[in-house]
Amino acid sequence: MRRAAAAAAFSVMASLATSRGAEHVTVSIGDFETAGISRFLADWDRPAPGARTVDAANRAVLLRFPGAAEKLWAEAAKGMTIAKAEVVLAYDGYELHPHGYTCRAGLGEKKWKESPPQWHVVAWPLRRPWRADAQKGPTFNAFVNGSAYWARFGATDAENDRFPTRLGPAELSTQCPEGRLDVTSLLNDPAYGKTLGERLRRIEDCGLLLKKLETHDFRYDEWWSSYEWANPTGGHGLTFKAPRLVVTFAPGEKPAGALPKAADTIFAGGDAYLTDSKPTAVLPTPEQLRAMAARHAFAKPHWMPDWQWQRVSELAGHAGDRIGAWRQKLLAADPADYAKVVNELLSIPPRYWQGWSIQDDLLLWYLYRDMLPAPVLDSIREYWDAWLMPDLPTDQFFHPQSRKNEEYWKATKDWRGRKSFFRDGYNYVISTMNFNHTAAMGALLGGHIIGAQRAIADGRHGLEHLPLRLWAWFDGTTQESIDHYYFSITLSGQKMFADFGPTHLDRMMGQSILAKSVEELTSSWHPNLRRFINTSGRTGLSFLWVTQGGLEHIIHTLSHRGAMHDQGNKDTFGMALFNQDAPAGRIALQTTTGPWAPEWAANMVDEKPLPYEMTVTQKDWGHFAQTPLWKRCYLGKHYGLASTDVGRFGSVPVMAQWQRTKTPVERVQEVGTLLVRYGMNTTKLLTQHGGIVPMQGGSLATLQHKNKMVLLSSPLFRLGEKDKEPPEARSLQTTIALFTFEPAPTWQLYLDGRRVERLPCALKAGQVITLRDGVSFVGIIPLPSTDLGRDAEVVISADGVEEELQGGGKAKPALLIQQYNYKAATPLAQAGLSWEAIDLAYGGFVIELSDATEHTPRSFQRHLSRIQTTTRWDAEKKTLHVLHKSGDDTFEFAYRPDYQVYFSAGVPTDQCFPYRVVNGRWPYLPRGLDRDSTLTQQGTTGRLEKNGAALTCEPGRMAYLQTEPLSGTYAAFNPLPSPTLWEMCLPEGMCVHADGRVGMLRVIARPREARLWVDHAAKEDQRAPDMATALLVFGLRKAPSVEFNGKRLPALPVDMAGKRGYIIPLVKEPALDGLEERLRRAHETLVGLHAGSRAAFVHDWWVVGPFAVKDDERLWAGVKATYPPEQGVDLKATYAGMNRIEGKEVEAPVAWRRLLQPGQPPLGPGPVNLADFISPNKGACAFAFTKIASDRERQVTIYTGSDQCLAVWLNGQKVLDRNVYRAAEPDQDRATVTLRQGDNTVLLRSICGWEGWSFYFRLGDDHGFPVTDGLSFSAQ
Repeated sequence: MRRAAAAAAFSVMASLATSRGAEHVTVSIGDFETAGISRFLADWDRPAPGARTVDAANRAVLLRFPGAAEKLWAEAAKGMTIAKAEVVLAYDGYELHPHGYTCRAGLGEKKWKESPPQWHVVAWPLRRPWRADAQKGPTFNAFVNGSAYWARFGATDAENDRFPTRLGPAELSTQCPEGRLDVTSLLNDPAYGKTLGERLRRIEDCGLLLKKLETHDFRYDEWWSSYEWANPTGGHGLTFKAPRLVVTFAPGEKPAGALPKAADTIFAGGDAYLTDSKPTAVLPTPEQLRAMAARHAFAKPHWMPDWQWQRVSELAGHAGDRIGAWRQKLLAADPADYAKVVNELLSIPPRYWQGWSIQDDLLLWYLYRDMLPAPVLDSIREYWDAWLMPDLPTDQFFHPQSRKNEEYWKATKDWRGRKSFFRDGYNYVISTMNFNHTAAMGALLGGHIIGAQRAIADGRHGLEHLPLRLWAWFDGTTQESIDHYYFSITLSGQKMFADFGPTHLDRMMGQSILAKSVEELTSSWHPNLRRFINTSGRTGLSFLWVTQGGLEHIIHTLSHRGAMHDQGNKDTFGMALFNQDAPAGRIALQTTTGPWAPEWAANMVDEKPLPYEMTVTQKDWGHFAQTPLWKRCYLGKHYGLASTDVGRFGSVPVMAQWQRTKTPVERVQEVGTLLVRYGMNTTKLLTQHGGIVPMQGGSLATLQHKNKMVLLSSPLFRLGEKDKEPPEARSLQTTIALFTFEPAPTWQLYLDGRRVERLPCALKAGQVITLRDGVSFVGIIPLPSTDLGRDAEVVISADGVEEELQGGGKAKPALLIQQYNYKAATPLAQAGLSWEAIDLAYGGFVIELSDATEHTPRSFQRHLSRIQTTTRWDAEKKTLHVLHKSGDDTFEFAYRPDYQVYFSAGVPTDQCFPYRVVNGRWPYLPRGLDRDSTLTQQGTTGRLEKNGAALTCEPGRMAYLQTEPLSGTYAAFNPLPSPTLWEMCLPEGMCVHADGRVGMLRVIARPREARLWVDHAAKEDQRAPDMATALLVFGLRKAPSVEFNGKRLPALPVDMAGKRGYIIPLVKEPALDGLEERLRRAHETLVGLHAGSRAAFVHDWWVVGPFAVKDDERLWAGVKATYPPEQGVDLKATYAGMNRIEGKEVEAPVAWRRLLQPGQPPLGPGPVNLADFISPNKGACAFAFTKIASDRERQVTIYTGSDQCLAVWLNGQKVLDRNVYRAAEPDQDRATVTLRQGDNTVLLRSICGWEGWSFYFRLGDDHGFPVTDGLSFSAQ
């Protein structure tokens, strides 16, 4: 029966067209029915007859051809066989604004219009009959609405609803207006019916399910961007019209059997299936919803103390985060709220870029997935499948910011691309800290959701080598300390690893990173100022005053009295109270899955001993591996002072804050702030570009000792502007800016002890500026400075300029203290100055802070007046020598104002400070110590000591020690999965020894209570005989209470050498026999390693380079090229190497050079830093060559470490080849080799990407003990 298209429940085309050739007959059937089924909640049980738009997420179309069976059977009955069958679809447009989906049309619409897509239709043969009908038509749940249900919603059951074979794809686009799906197999393959009649009846009654293929479209990618704004087009519909079934017959035999009757009885209610099926896409009943909500109630966990639950509850009350809103709606047990969550989640198309809120999506899965209906779980899995592309091996991806992505798409038109933020690049190559964490988190945890082993492996590699080894433990700080919003993103991700890592080792890596990061927060947190006292690379300046984000929220969960401030403050100067990058609700929820730090760590927040100080190394991802930058913060009772010794490209290189009253700060009006920058014309103090306050023509350098600082400054060469003439600068100055947010400043300003009543005020070097602000005092003394032409030396003024703040709000300094190198009406370009003169100019200040617990106002001014500072300029060496005496402290140092600062390279800091001494000693930490605070210590010296506790491990291995005196708690870590011998001794007499090398280990001990918490994990390949099987505890008066990997474990008593000890097994079945011998051998080996480790690494090498490295070999993909030294070493040869001129690589000759002079010892401590000898050293390859002479043939182990790719040849045979991107550490790789008697040649190839370029090389035995007896090392 024919129906009018406009009024029908299905569309009708021309009924039948038949064409006959000489032998073949083609039948084209145009009668069709379509029905849409949709995963959108409103459509689960709503028929959609006549639908013709498909997408790759929620919407599918069912297509059938009524009457086709009879017409095709009639032709077959003439002795014809089916040669080909196609479903032909006509193109009818695509959607720019898909209804029901989240879509960034503003970022994509222009692209979608200018380059129309070339999308494809795919199809699956259905097993169930249906009819297009407004009441009984198919839905997402049913093939007969309200009566007969799919075995699984959406016809997704491959056993009962549809066949597993996918048909297509068929392009349907402006460029291909007719799409053709080959369905020949449906009519010829017995898998779809034993007889032709059955197959014809099936294709007529059941038809096909159609969807769009492309879940995203790489056509719209911007190769240089990691953010895929326009790519997620899976929800954009593709519309077809005029479908036809076109079948070509060829002469053959008549079909056997008969054509079965149409499946009409099911629609008349007579099919038994109707009584056995039920819908599968269902929402929970109100009773079920209440039960689930009760099971997941947001309530105090059993382990959480009441005070901490109060803090968490306070955070949870702040709206604005996705996971917090989802949690509230899910747990409200309100069906309407529940439906809103379902709708929101189903609106997210595959691969939609969620940015730094992806933690919310993962938290939803890992905490509440049992509350979500199955269609939503499918949608989440499809989201991660689109991102992770689990069928592709890692080596088929390109870096997310590589031009090869664009080249690949142009060559292949592959809509999937070979790019994924979460797979390859950021799990193998250094990026920003938050990128590396987020990528590893998505690959590991998202991969676990869908069981994608390749993605999990990528994420696990990324987690270990980048967040763990590089960003957490390569030096004493992190890239993002203290970058308030970026670091909060990262910390939230670290907590995800710690809570939800698929394996115990994954979780331990997360916990190790988190321990370091949270201690960075607690050590920088001033409990009375309620702010972080630390320098910042990329941050919004409003965080110094009002804005609170994830970092402050984390501290709030660890603060007995709470960390939030400015609650109810009506005047925050437009600054946002809360930042949403790691919102309060998420931090609250993440706290309920486990604390950010153990409860005793809360004593390091509000109850920390003041004064408190912290000194850390910043190696800048290898740029400053040999001469670290030094970050230091000092917390007095009412103030804090922080600096980085060589200021580079950071928003806050120097800062101080203080409180006005004795009570903890509640409002920004109670805080004073000091910031320093070098500037031209008007110094920009707050205005940001690219996340930082940029350098403005000059740099800062500091020497800080406790609350005292000498700050020096200098213009950069060409003012930092390469190949440009000086700008229209009429002043060059060092600016100290003092901020207060009081309606009218109440502080008192003094100059040489006299009250300053009028501004501006001019002064000269050596005059003493004192600021008295309530209980806090600030002292500032200008140093002598270079006069390039100025009409004033130093000026104090109140004419600060108001600046916009990132994230909203405005601020301006209440006072400016500006020391000028140049200040004139004549622009600098016309002043007749040479660049050298400008570059050698210098200036600076003495800065000291104090408070009423240390001084009275008078005694502080007397103290400042007695400060003696002398400077001497050495013109020949272009060096300023400074002698500074303040109280009992004497600073002696030299400063080179021509020291240059570069964004992508690090000039050794001893070129900035030729020497530095405070009170006769090196002012910072000894080599190997990376972090030292009042309560903690970190380093690779092999022995850490803090507050009477000592942690001993193998030299070169990173170790970490925390102490907390109020509770008497000590925590000792092997923070990396690098096996090491390990011992801990505590002041109360408790000692813990390992009977071999431990894997990742954290031992928390409370000797007074005889309690231990032990967490341990080793890699699967770390099962060597030298690995520890147990810890032994001595020095306790009673058996300890032990918790091992989160479970109570009885400690086994044992007597050794007359001492009672207790065994904590690290493996399931420790070998108790021989345990005492194992313990003795481990201890003796550790003692021996300390005695012989100082000069174990080979330093005597010939080196040659650089050679050019192709872009695709520069990072982690491996080296494909063969370089001349690999063909044979000729130390007299000259090769075609590489130089880089103005950013372009050019060929240049390179020759071998020896690193050491004759007579220098061939072995030494630490790595060989190729960057000191070879330039350019970015994207370059170099070789090192040496010889080892052995008195006999013997087997040894080569131990190496490297920043990036490393290969080693012994006697011409490659014995090690590592394609990695990491920070160099000792003993990262090993290879067992045989040395022959006599000379053995060693050739080493090293690749530098964009960071450090160091390598370690030594020989040892199986246990790692250095092997040097009977060997000589010489590059001669």
